[in-house]
Amino acid sequence: MKHISLSPMNNVMPRFYAPLIFAFRCPADQDDLRVRDLLERGLHHTSTDIPSIAGKLCPTVHAHDLRDKLDYDELVEDGLPQDLLDPNRLLPTTEWPDPNKGVPVFLAQANFVMGGVLLAVGMYHSTIDGTSCEWLMKKWAEHTRQLQKLSDGRPLLQILPRSADPGILEELWHAQGYTSLTAEELQTNARGSDDPSLWRLLGLDSVHKTPSPPFMAELEGPESRSMQAIIRARFPDDYDEESSTNTDDAVLDTTYDGRLGFSPDLPFTYMASLIFIRTTRILRSQLMSPTTSLRSIAHEIRQAADKIDSSQMHAAFTLAASLPQYSKSTFPFATFAGAEVCITSWIRLEPF
Repeated sequence: MKHISLSPMNNVMPRFYAPLIFAFRCPADQDDLRVRDLLERGLHHTSTDIPSIAGKLCPTVHAHDLRDKLDYDELVEDGLPQDLLDPNRLLPTTEWPDPNKGVPVFLAQANFVMGGVLLAVGMYHSTIDGTSCEWLMKKWAEHTRQLQKLSDGRPLLQILPRSADPGILEELWHAQGYTSLTAEELQTNARGSDDPSLWRLLGLDSVHKTPSPPFMAELEGPESRSMQAIIRARFPDDYDEESSTNTDDAVLDTTYDGRLGFSPDLPFTYMASLIFIRTTRILRSQLMSPTTSLRSIAHEIRQAADKIDSSQMHAAFTLAASLPQYSKSTFPFATFAGAEVCITSWIRLEPF
């Protein structure tokens, strides 16, 4: 078995499959076997460009016929209802990832419905983040179009050298003069290892802090009203908005792509995971107020992102590289413990 090395930034990510579902209309007389074959051949070409997605085996596109249950036009008319697009139903069955035995990095299944196909993909989040997912899907689409001799005139995406090499992060980090903390330095809070903002940037609980509850799932950037309703529902009945103080803050976490700021020598098509967590604090009473616009919340989040620089990323990377083991890491974001919401960067995904 070929082993794929992981960087500290891969290892600090939660271990689960992040699902995405793409809907495509197809002619009534489509050949299911040909569609599946095109998708799989395109994916094989993509794994040549990006070897890290092959995982344990070369990626396979599974097929599932749901024509007797789902109709494409009805799904679109109903707004692609989430209760019908269950990843547990649309993704191929796989065992829970066991890093000690190796895991499939990428899952794919073509679900044929009446009048279309629902392409469900699952990315193992310890190896692929939102940005690398975007590059992967673009290359897969390009190769699948090329197999059909289709061209829309757009330039092809070039995966730059060393984009699939997670070791490049440590090289660039060492080049800035950083080294890992010793176990003693980590336990004695040396070299900034007691800075809660760095642990938060990394997306982990500090080794000196009581762990958060088990990881649950991300919330996909909800509309402001929905977010306010969720937050209200989470507070006790005796919560008094009027008594809220300046220290009564709500915590909004947003994933932050570190490619641009980590180093100018890092390829922008870096294919592993390089996600930091940017944290915005807003008065809870302000966040829940009907007069608070989504625009004002977005402005606060952008301001928090502007404060992240390469030195902070490198300092957080130092913590990640110094952890004696990753299996016991816990995550304060996206658990409904310590944060009101976590907004994933995948909401900006534009793969085609």
